[in-house]
Amino acid sequence: MPFHVDQKEWDVVKEYLMDKPDGTKYSRKMSRLPHSFIKLNNQIYAVQPHAYLGKGVHGKSKLVQDEEGHIFVAKITYGDASFFKMPINSYLAHKLGHANRSLKRESKILNDINLRKGYNKRLDVRKEVLVMEYLGEAFVHFIKNQKLNNADEAELAFKLIKHLDDLHTGNLSKTNTRYIHGDLKEDNITVDEQQNIHFVDFGLTKRATDSRDGLIRGVRQGTVPYMAPETQSYQGLSFKSDIYSMGVIFKNNFKQNIILKELAAIMTHEDPEQRPSTDLLQKTLIALCGQVDYEELSQYKAIAAILLASSSDQKLWNEMNLQKIQSNEIVCKTLAACFEYLRKSKGVFHGDLGRKMTKTFIQNIISNNLTTQEIEQETMHFLQGSGKYQQLFSGSSHHKSSRLSFLYDFGLLNNYVAHKNNIPFASLSKDERKNIERQVKQFKL
Repeated sequence: MPFHVDQKEWDVVKEYLMDKPDGTKYSRKMSRLPHSFIKLNNQIYAVQPHAYLGKGVHGKSKLVQDEEGHIFVAKITYGDASFFKMPINSYLAHKLGHANRSLKRESKILNDINLRKGYNKRLDVRKEVLVMEYLGEAFVHFIKNQKLNNADEAELAFKLIKHLDDLHTGNLSKTNTRYIHGDLKEDNITVDEQQNIHFVDFGLTKRATDSRDGLIRGVRQGTVPYMAPETQSYQGLSFKSDIYSMGVIFKNNFKQNIILKELAAIMTHEDPEQRPSTDLLQKTLIALCGQVDYEELSQYKAIAAILLASSSDQKLWNEMNLQKIQSNEIVCKTLAACFEYLRKSKGVFHGDLGRKMTKTFIQNIISNNLTTQEIEQETMHFLQGSGKYQQLFSGSSHHKSSRLSFLYDFGLLNNYVAHKNNIPFASLSKDERKNIERQVKQFKL
């Protein structure tokens, strides 16, 4: 969104600012020109008049551009009595000092993640100015202007989690520094023209400690209601605090995809230990988007299944269960089939009963050390609604047919029925499907 600055303005300004030190502002009042200009790091920027990108407690943001028309964002601290409408007393001086220290810290972080273009103190007033890359439109505007379907929401969710993982693991940093953002919310996320996700406003961002979750104790910061419970109660700030904030963003913006709604509930668990890592969330979202080869995708679908089947008091994604998915093919295939069943719930389940019972089946498969034969028997009980699943989907033949379809397509019924050249269940003739149903029904548990 470049704004027009006449070349005559640039000629006048360059002559005036050529020998001036960095931090010099040439205002519209001084020049009688349509735009104000500022010199930072030996670069001159035109300031868009009147419009603010945003205003916060410590400052405001405006669009600026260089002579070539490249757009940037300038963050400017509130720094004089004209903003406060009163003399600078000791309290306001303290606030001003805090704002400037915050901007200086943010400048260092932006430089480390290759987003800073310039930073200087204004020479005429108590203000500091930080110029950073322009990273696209606000996330809230992007969501409002797009008509996102299930697949679009899943892809956007994956990009959000991937960018968060890059911040947490040090992939964004020139020095491989792991950061906790500390104030994630829609206002601090942008989307560029290529629909890449970016985080902005690193004023509250902290270097993570060396612990697994990067925990910094005794910190309370952020924005309610995005602030995690443990952060609100001064127990600390960690990677899991950012995951909580991202879960609130999921809740607010992803209305169509039922899997994303369930993930949001897990991500905003009161207990940070019950929130999944960005690595597990990425694998779940890859499964939802179908982004990798079949062998790896099957494992990711199984991981997604145990993530979704975890309850408030039962965390299923422990190391033992994740290892079980990698080492036991029948467990992996069974759970992957369940994930497909859960993600295609529209038209499959009647109310919540089907989802709850499918999750119960997942819990039984992964939590118990079942032999292959016992897993097969558990699967048939689930399919037929017998044994502990006797009340499962009672009175709904459509549910049973859907379960049969998924289990058949994943090869989980190969020991009981002939599988016809990998043809999906839905593509079989009516007589062939009826024959398979008869064979399954005759199987004695």
